[in-house]
Amino acid sequence: MRCLTDTVLGPQKHAVTCRRPGPQGGTSQSHNRAQTRRSGGSAIRQCALVCAALLAWTSPACAGNEIVPALPAADPRTLVCLGVHWPYAGDDNENAAVQVCFRVAGGSEADWMQALSLFRIRPQNVPQDGYGPTNISRALAGSIFNLRPDTDYEIELALSDPDGGSITKTLRSRTRPVPKVPAGMNEVRVAPGRLAAALSTARAGDLLVLEIGTHRGTFQVRQKATADRPIVLRGASRDEVIIDTGCGQTALDVSSSACVYIENLTFQNGHEAIRCHQASGIVIRRCRTMGMDEPIHCTLLPASDFYIADNVLEGPCTWPAPAGVIQASTNLLAWVSLTNLSTAEATTSFVDFEAGACPQRFYRILLGP
Repeated sequence: MRCLTDTVLGPQKHAVTCRRPGPQGGTSQSHNRAQTRRSGGSAIRQCALVCAALLAWTSPACAGNEIVPALPAADPRTLVCLGVHWPYAGDDNENAAVQVCFRVAGGSEADWMQALSLFRIRPQNVPQDGYGPTNISRALAGSIFNLRPDTDYEIELALSDPDGGSITKTLRSRTRPVPKVPAGMNEVRVAPGRLAAALSTARAGDLLVLEIGTHRGTFQVRQKATADRPIVLRGASRDEVIIDTGCGQTALDVSSSACVYIENLTFQNGHEAIRCHQASGIVIRRCRTMGMDEPIHCTLLPASDFYIADNVLEGPCTWPAPAGVIQASTNLLAWVSLTNLSTAEATTSFVDFEAGACPQRFYRILLGP
C-alpha cells in the first residue's frame, strides 16, 4: 500500500484577518482606532483589551501551528530495523502527522508497504541524567521492523498538516550485515598465562584463539581495528575457555577500541565481564558470564554499532527468585534482547525512579508459565 499522500505539496499559506466580534456583531480594528480618537484615555484602555483578546483568540496560522519541516534523516541501523527522524519547527497544536511506506530499493510500485506512522519526540520528556543524549530537538521519529539484513531500502515519508507545510520526502537506507570474521586472518594460539602479552601486541587482522584452560587476570584492548580487519578473541571451546579475574574487577576492558570481536568465551568471578565505554563496532556472541554483577557495561558515549547475540548471562542472585521475579538495576541506553532463556516466555516492564543522587532504571523479567 502506498502512502495516502503521494504528491509534493508546497506550504499552504493562509491569508488571515484577525477580528474580534464587537457589541454589534463585528467591530473591526479600524473601528476601534476611531473609537480611540473620540474617547481619549478610556478608549486607549479598551483598545488594549481588544488587542490582548485578538492575540489570545487567533487563527491557527497566527499561533505558529503551521509546521516548518527541516530535512529528514536516517538513524543508526540494525540488522532488521531502520529508523528515521524528521526535525521541525512550528506545529504548536501538534496535529501534523507523517505516514511511512517502504520497499526494497528498485522495487515496483506494487512493492510499497505501509509502516507505523512517526512518533512525536518532545525534548522536555527526555531524561537529562548524564547517560543519554542531550541535544534532542523536536522531531517526528520512528522505526521500520522485520527487514532483511544487508539490504537497501527506500523509505517514503508523507508529512501532512491541516495548517500547512505538507510535503513528501524519500530516503534510502541499508540494514546492517551480520558481522563476519574475514578469511585470511592471522591466527595466533594463546595458552593460559599468555593472554595479556598477546593482547598488548595484537593488531588489526589478528585472530587470537584462546586455548582450553583458565586465563586468570584482568585484560584490556585499546587498539582500533576495522570491520574488514577486526581483532578477534575466540575461545577454542566456550565452556572450557574461562577468563577469571579472581578479584571482582573487570575481566576484559575494550573501552575506546574499535571492531574487537569477542566469541566463545566464559567469564567468571568479576564485577564486570566486558566493559566497552566509548567503543564502536564491538561484537559479543556465543559467550557466557557466571556470577557477574554487570556482564556487559557501556554507559559512556559515544558508543555505536555493537552486535550482541547468542549469549548466556547468569547473574549472582539465587534461584528461584521470590514470586518468580528477577529484578536488577541498570542504566539502559537501548532496548536489550535477552536470549537463551530457559522459560517458554518472558516479558519485560520498565520503571524509573530516583535512587539517591543518580537516576536509575529498574527492569523486571516476569517469567512465563
